[in-house]
Amino acid sequence: VGARTTAVRGAVLIRKRVNPELLDRYGLVPLEVQMMEPDWLDFNKDNGVDILFGQQFDSAGRLQGYWIRDRHPGDLVLAAGIKVQSTFVPKNEISIHYDSRRAGQRMGLPFGTAAILTLRDMGDIRAAQQMKDKIAACFFGVVTDLDGEQDPDKTGITFDTIEPGAVEYLPPGRNFQAFSPPSSGDFVSTHREYAHAVAAAYEITYESLTGDLSNVNFSSFRGGWLEFSRRIAYLRGKVTIPGMLAPVCAWHDELARMTGLLKGPMEWTHTPPRREMIDPTREIPALIDAVRAGIMTLSEVQRSFGYVPEEVIAELALDVKRAKDAGLTLSIDPGMVSNSGVMQTTTTSRFSPAKDPAVPSAGQTP
Repeated sequence: VGARTTAVRGAVLIRKRVNPELLDRYGLVPLEVQMMEPDWLDFNKDNGVDILFGQQFDSAGRLQGYWIRDRHPGDLVLAAGIKVQSTFVPKNEISIHYDSRRAGQRMGLPFGTAAILTLRDMGDIRAAQQMKDKIAACFFGVVTDLDGEQDPDKTGITFDTIEPGAVEYLPPGRNFQAFSPPSSGDFVSTHREYAHAVAAAYEITYESLTGDLSNVNFSSFRGGWLEFSRRIAYLRGKVTIPGMLAPVCAWHDELARMTGLLKGPMEWTHTPPRREMIDPTREIPALIDAVRAGIMTLSEVQRSFGYVPEEVIAELALDVKRAKDAGLTLSIDPGMVSNSGVMQTTTTSRFSPAKDPAVPSAGQTP
């Protein structure tokens, strides 16, 4: 929710709330987190000196806290003329989450802001094209009385409104010349070009924006997907984790120590949702080679798939033990089965206990 709010509104506020009931009744850390839109910041407090975007700073530019409205400015109470007040909240009780692109930036921008005018033009062109198609589909033709006599049942065309399949009658002595609007060109190509511009403003791929995969191959789609993945990795590592998750974890540890629920140090590991592979048959062997070469760790690969490494290892060890107890050999055990599925030959290691040379080992002929 916080990441979605940041994309739509440019920022999100995460406020620490202490609820003693969680500790008294359930024995949990008394921490609750409230997410708020940036509209909760009281911009009316801005003075252009030490209060900007509802955020108060000292003379050195260090953040001191936030002026938070008592009610959301969109509430119905505003219609009754009730003035919404604001309260100063220290900085250690609120974290603001947004994508900072320049030094000194105090507020974020909604994603795709650069494409607002482009989106408006796309809507105008689409509406004009739809109207043109409707007009072309509605009118059918006119009938002119060459003898100059008017049928009393036919009152003549007014052209105020037209409808599909209409056949209108002209009064005697009048002629009708249809208006042919100019061609708007290739609407599909124009719309695609606009969509490319919008996708670039949002820093995503055209295919992700539109779902149109008609003009891509594996290489081009993979290149775009990798660029999109870099954008997601940047938002996770540089925006979401330090601006949203890290403050919440710090609040949790602080309250846990204060209440005696945490005795020693606490270490947090953030595992993002998994990244879908484009071609698992190619990418998985490449990851295996990277782990074997020491370029990546096994835990890093597991986290990239959205798994918790400790849980994966524990489940894997349990599965292997169950299989061995049942007399089964799993191909996931490299000590027993090679990558090609061939049973490994057991050899004597210098770290293994010495064996009687008269007893043949596995793979040897007596």
